[in-house]
Amino acid sequence: MSLPLVSVIVPIYNRANRSIATLQSIIAQDYENLEIIVVNDGSTDNLSEVAEEVLKNSGRVFKNIRYEKNRGVSAARNVGLEAAEGKYVCFCDSDDLLKKNFVSSLCKEAEEKNADLVFCEYQHYYEKENRFEPRHMFKTKFIPASNKYLLAWTKKQITLLTVWNFIYKKEFLQEHSLKFCEALPVCEDVEFSHKVMACASNVSYVNDILYTYMIHYSDQISVEYGRNEIRMARYGALALWRAGRCILRQTNDKSIKNYIFHVFIINAFIMQLTLSAEHGDRAYYDLKLKNLKHKKMRRIILSSIKYFFKDPEIFFKALMVLYCPNFYYRLRSKK
Repeated sequence: MSLPLVSVIVPIYNRANRSIATLQSIIAQDYENLEIIVVNDGSTDNLSEVAEEVLKNSGRVFKNIRYEKNRGVSAARNVGLEAAEGKYVCFCDSDDLLKKNFVSSLCKEAEEKNADLVFCEYQHYYEKENRFEPRHMFKTKFIPASNKYLLAWTKKQITLLTVWNFIYKKEFLQEHSLKFCEALPVCEDVEFSHKVMACASNVSYVNDILYTYMIHYSDQISVEYGRNEIRMARYGALALWRAGRCILRQTNDKSIKNYIFHVFIINAFIMQLTLSAEHGDRAYYDLKLKNLKHKKMRRIILSSIKYFFKDPEIFFKALMVLYCPNFYYRLRSKK
């Protein structure tokens, strides 16, 4: 029986030198039926030439897609999805590394379990310290049933904030029109991860560290935006809000709906206020407070009392934001 084609999508912007090791780790996969799709997101360096040189002698099927204008990682991933011909697709950041059996392990699990998506464990590599740090997708030893991963996440038993340690059945993504939000320059993976989990009926997991996320500090997009925490918080809150609305539409599980409505979405809103106060951005703080003039929004915020015994912090923050907004601002302000 022939192996199903797997498309590995690599969006790259101005990282020609760092991308060489990434591409080599993909080429070195022990999985035979592989398609490598490099999406040059309007780079100003010689990325396309470097990628072409690395890939043309690899013996791998590849596509080297280039467009002139930088549109962001979300658009680049969407372009890759449209070009992908594989039964399965996965994403690799342009400076990270795949373990040799990344594709084969996840694809095998997906085929055996007929899974919509499969994910694995990963690790961070800190370049300055030359140090590896394993990360854990599960906060407990509990592994949920294939259709209970979203519920496990609402119970904070699992973290779902990445896209690069997953493999997805392309048919599943197409069926649910799942793409990356191009309005999000960062935190796009947060929204996408939650949406795919909300739509998936069969999820599986490989308990092995197969992906290495490189921490370079100097030139990573996430670090660049991380210097402005308020901006990160705004995009993060938008991502969570969009994800929450998707989950409410997709799930019929009452406990999940209650958590999303009474905790998740409320927390996304309060997070913006908190970060604005911590960084002294009173103008943005007051702008977001205007939402509380609407009775419906006030009722939503106060509904967090339903989760008081599970997450009392959210309710107390909600009360302060509603009735003592100036005090909350001063309390959280670092100035």
